[in-house]
Amino acid sequence: SVTENPCKQFLSNDDVAALTENCFVADVMRKGKLVCMVLDCVKAVQGQKRVYILIHFGMTGRVSSPTKILSLESLKDSEDYPPPHTHFIFSISNSENGKNEAEVAFSDPRRFGSLQLLLDMEEQFGELATDGLAIDAKNKEKIIAVLAEQSSGIKTILLDQKRAVSGVGNWVADEVLYQSELHPDQKYLSTEQASIILDNLSNILATAVQCLSENQNFPQDWIFNFRWQKKRVGVKDAQERAIAFVKSAGTSVIVPSIQKKRAQQPSSKTKIVWPKIKNTVKGRA
Repeated sequence: SVTENPCKQFLSNDDVAALTENCFVADVMRKGKLVCMVLDCVKAVQGQKRVYILIHFGMTGRVSSPTKILSLESLKDSEDYPPPHTHFIFSISNSENGKNEAEVAFSDPRRFGSLQLLLDMEEQFGELATDGLAIDAKNKEKIIAVLAEQSSGIKTILLDQKRAVSGVGNWVADEVLYQSELHPDQKYLSTEQASIILDNLSNILATAVQCLSENQNFPQDWIFNFRWQKKRVGVKDAQERAIAFVKSAGTSVIVPSIQKKRAQQPSSKTKIVWPKIKNTVKGRA
């Protein structure tokens, strides 16, 4: 059942009743920050034999299992299952003996995440830009074209899930721009700067996934390790360079000595060239 105080967008008790002991998990997909459970139903749900549960994690949402509980920076580590602030538990049972074979818990302390029952997931997934982990030689040039020569600040573009790439949140954007030595408000990026951003993004995401899967800390030279020290005075990065917290697409952490906002201009401006008209009237200049 649903907890008394879940997230704003959540499964209703009627949704849960219609799905319980009626569905099989056919697939689990992810794009950007969205996870989608594909469910095949024995009895049709709202007229459909295949439905979808869309999971959005918000700022502090997570899915844990009895053997794997992801840690949260904003919450004390706990080995207890289900974790604090659990709003829903998905269980898979054996049809023969009725015993649970596996389960996961959805928890969200700040309740900005969501669980939604959908009859079609194409609209939700289709409107998202290329997933950050899916950047390759085929789509890189297209994404560069979206990042370069723009009048918006680069961090704003990176955080827009529908514009260039999806799956980039606040700390990822800050880490990418730090390693790319670009100010979050930088405009009119060159294609070379945009390419560097994508290379760093791919590397950061791949490294983060590997570290999380192996329960390892992120590399010590990442600015990620210092972003939580906002209240401290004189915070420095791994190379002893001063860190600043600035207002840019929310709050951004930067190293001002290497992330300077440059007065870049579009590389090609459309100029109006007026045609020369010969004066055929005598006596006029």
